[in-house]
Amino acid sequence: SLPSEPSTSLPATSLPVSSGSGGDGQFLQLGQKGVGLMNLVQQNFWVPEQQKALERRGQDSPAYLWPYGSYLEALAAVCKANPADQSVRQNYMEALAGVENYNTRREAPGLSYAAAFGGGGDVYYDDNMWIAIAYLKAYNNLKDPAYLAKSRQVAAYCYSGWDDVQGGGIYWCENQKTSKNTCSNAPMAMVSADLFAA
Repeated sequence: SLPSEPSTSLPATSLPVSSGSGGDGQFLQLGQKGVGLMNLVQQNFWVPEQQKALERRGQDSPAYLWPYGSYLEALAAVCKANPADQSVRQNYMEALAGVENYNTRREAPGLSYAAAFGGGGDVYYDDNMWIAIAYLKAYNNLKDPAYLAKSRQVAAYCYSGWDDVQGGGIYWCENQKTSKNTCSNAPMAMVSADLFAA
């Protein structure tokens, strides 16, 4: 279990939400619970000098790409809620740079990331789709076109997993061409539409 006393290094904030009847300015407080949770995650799972997240608290094992993508999702939400906070922005950019710890270093197709820290082992199309989504969110949050370019490159890799077997679609894992799941096609549909819009 995590310590019960979170620090408050991230700012408490509020976001406007619609009441469903024309919007009367009600606010949903993200406040101390969300801030405290994110601080606990960073204090217990993030190693800034190595730009890595841990798979388990108290152990030196780096996170797999899937949970790392979840960490990026949380940081994207914090950054979106606090666009002017430079410490939040810096934390977010460091975590985005940490994705490169999973880079397969292949020439083509596109840009791909392995499930394991160091870039070796299995490469999952669905994990990479969530990284494409993370880069697109980074582009929207930080307005840096380099993240849009990376999102497109990762999407190009994901499309390399497509064939017409079973009526089309993208496989789940690069080296296990046995299933085409919702988790490896729905996120690609989503990021494709968002990339088109961008």
